[in-house]
Amino acid sequence: MTMEMPSLTNELFDAIHSGEICPMLPNKSWGIHCAEIPEKCIVISEVVMQHVSDTGLVPLYIKQIVFDNKLNFEVYFLNSRIVLKNRPFIGQTIAGFEHVVAYINSLKLCAGGPDISQYSNIKLECAYKDPTDKWRHNLCTLEISGAEVCESCLSLGEVFKRHAQRNKPSAKSRKVVKSVKRKRVIF
Repeated sequence: MTMEMPSLTNELFDAIHSGEICPMLPNKSWGIHCAEIPEKCIVISEVVMQHVSDTGLVPLYIKQIVFDNKLNFEVYFLNSRIVLKNRPFIGQTIAGFEHVVAYINSLKLCAGGPDISQYSNIKLECAYKDPTDKWRHNLCTLEISGAEVCESCLSLGEVFKRHAQRNKPSAKSRKVVKSVKRKRVIF
């Protein structure tokens, strides 16, 4: 009977999960959470406080990295899983782990489309309301480079304007037609 030796990856995971090693995080808005159920994982997340009209300030998770016990990881922006354009290599060291967190921190998040309050009574099949009270296009990749807003979310401004114009009452329907009774004179 042979015993399987724990891999360096499992050792690193276990050391972080147990608190024996504490990775450096990019800034104070980032935190580390270790979960046991349904299986062991490490969640590194960036949180901000957001004002919600009926409940006041609530935490909003901007970015999350979820590591399994083999240090495979998934990335979430605004609680939506994203596929990274460039996936960093973690390796088997704390430096590699910290590099992944720093890389995710450096990624830019699309700012989204118009504010929900601007077009609150409209329902579109091509867009959804995100947790930051913005309209976001269904094709938004969330991760962007260069610009502040992706082209898909940028296009929503025009989509909403066209939608609003289509639903605006026309000038003809706004005219009030008065019926006037005329007296008939018979000679």
